[in-house]
Amino acid sequence: MTILDSLAQFVVGSNVTALPSEDLAIQRRHLGDVVIAALVGVHGEESRAVRPLFDASVADRMAEMATVIRMTEIDDIHMPSCTTPHSAIAPVVLTLARAEPETARRALDALRVGVDLMTRFGTAAKGPEILYREIWPTYLAAPLSCAGASARMMGLTATQTAHALAIALTLTAGGSGRFRQGLSPRWFMHGAAVRAGYMAARAAKAGFFGDLGLLDRDWLEKTHGAALDTKILMDGLGSGSSYGALSIKPYCSAKQAIAATEAFRKLLAGGLEVENIQSIVVRVPPAYADMISGQASPQNRSTTFSSVRYQMALAAFHLDGLYDVCREQIVWSEKIVDLMGRISVERDETLSAHYPLRWPATVAIQTKGADAPLVRTELDAHGDPGARFDDAALLEKASRVLDPLVAAGAAAKWLADVNDAVFDARKLPALAAKLDQAISI
Repeated sequence: MTILDSLAQFVVGSNVTALPSEDLAIQRRHLGDVVIAALVGVHGEESRAVRPLFDASVADRMAEMATVIRMTEIDDIHMPSCTTPHSAIAPVVLTLARAEPETARRALDALRVGVDLMTRFGTAAKGPEILYREIWPTYLAAPLSCAGASARMMGLTATQTAHALAIALTLTAGGSGRFRQGLSPRWFMHGAAVRAGYMAARAAKAGFFGDLGLLDRDWLEKTHGAALDTKILMDGLGSGSSYGALSIKPYCSAKQAIAATEAFRKLLAGGLEVENIQSIVVRVPPAYADMISGQASPQNRSTTFSSVRYQMALAAFHLDGLYDVCREQIVWSEKIVDLMGRISVERDETLSAHYPLRWPATVAIQTKGADAPLVRTELDAHGDPGARFDDAALLEKASRVLDPLVAAGAAAKWLADVNDAVFDARKLPALAAKLDQAISI
């Protein structure tokens, strides 16, 4: 039996009800979180530019949903693999539940299957390392994981599923390049990778065959420059889930910048006065120091959530700006520019001991007249496994990012609908249809 045969057996045999109740609660919250992201993602200039690229077909509807979710930077993340699983898997499950309502009874199984495939594959490919070699782990893992989720939704046999996974692997890209000007194709690429996984499952159902031995040899390393640790990929497959290791982002930000921003927010809440700050040193693991140390630009939305300097300045002067996903009118002032100029980013090898299971930061703030700096280390940011969101925290985030764009109370209603659909799968097609209509504005 090949590795792909074994993965296919996992896909067809998955039963989400066998998971612990805490895993099921996490799955429910993350599904609610990604639905909110989809609703937010249809707003803003970048969304208006990319959405006309898609048509009304099932494949394009799920690709569009994946695209608008990922461009929000409020979707969830699995730090050990450096992947954002629900941004890829939820569009597959929700779109198929709408288009083929009879598949809804398998939706939660398919969601679990896709999330586990993505996080296992991303971890086995050393996602937190290859990201900084211009290989985007989510983009790399999306075709395989979305093929698995599609196969489960469509009720494919184990043999058909194995071939779907094999075909999906041959549609894998992974290398994302660098985009520093104009409209970035990054989000569209993500949607295209999701679409590829679904089309691979359709091809397998139609009788097409793939190379089932791809993962039993060094194919991924030869073709994509990413060595795959098959022991990590396969160990304990099906015995648990990756839900316990997932993080929810508390606001719009690159995950690498959140721990420092959260540490700063807590120091502010403890009485730190911004006008007394002389300098701030942010220390992070060397792996992502360069990524978050860049300057933000009022003309480039993406730079605002990757720059820890800007995120911390928003925390100090315009907290609502952290929750503004669209950022069509980027908050910019002399105070923000001045504070950013007093922030520096340094590499801290000692924090590497926690990475990549955690993405920590230490913030050291020198204030006027103080003999020693204020120091706070954040190992578990709000939303991480060590500081997990409960229902109330999810509602607070959802309300802050969605309600200003739609109407007061909108987030609460959507989360209630998601909860109802999770507890009664017969309601899922109606939820998916309502979501599809909402993101077709």
